[in-house]
Amino acid sequence: MNVLAIETSAQVGSVALMRSGILKEERFFEKGLRHGRELVPAIDSVVASQHLQPKDLGLIAVSLGPGSYTGVRVGVTCAKALAYALQKPLAGVPSLDVVASNAPGPAAHVIVMQDARRRRFYFCTYRREGGRLLAELDYATVSLEEALAAVKPGSYVIGDGIPHAVDALRERGAEIASENLWLPRASAVARLAAEKFAATGTDDPFKLVPIYLHRPEAEVVWERKQKQNE
Repeated sequence: MNVLAIETSAQVGSVALMRSGILKEERFFEKGLRHGRELVPAIDSVVASQHLQPKDLGLIAVSLGPGSYTGVRVGVTCAKALAYALQKPLAGVPSLDVVASNAPGPAAHVIVMQDARRRRFYFCTYRREGGRLLAELDYATVSLEEALAAVKPGSYVIGDGIPHAVDALRERGAEIASENLWLPRASAVARLAAEKFAATGTDDPFKLVPIYLHRPEAEVVWERKQKQNE
């Protein structure tokens, strides 16, 4: 099965094509949340480079967030439109699960801390059972203090929120992931979505929604300015 995967929740977006469980190609966008401009050309390029037609795709996979409000919206909207237009199955996976999947196999307790700005973090903890990482909490935005409270000696911490807490994490005995593992990748989206599709089937493109967790920053700034002008 050919799986086309879209990841647009982070600063660096990506598109990947996986066939029968093997990654065939993965392309990354330039850093800077240019997902709306780069996504469709990247999809066209990846599909064409594998000598495929849109009809040859077997599954459309997408990262649902949380993350960049605009980026997530662009990726999910594109994936739903493709699935509907091509009449192909669709599978969405949470972006924090995608980041967690970058953790190495021996890591038994994984903590994902993604930068949510305004001194907040997209956050979830995971435990490894039978070789799989299982979320222990609902996805949430938390303060630094709340995130650190979940850290114990040996916890494997991953995510682009690490620079805001690196000293405190080390003091608590955490193992810190290498920077090249901090961001979600479309290749991981493809793998997790294929597993989800095999277990539960397709998502409904009319019902699948992004995971936002909080209002977009532009809306918060606008509201603050309105209050200042009152």
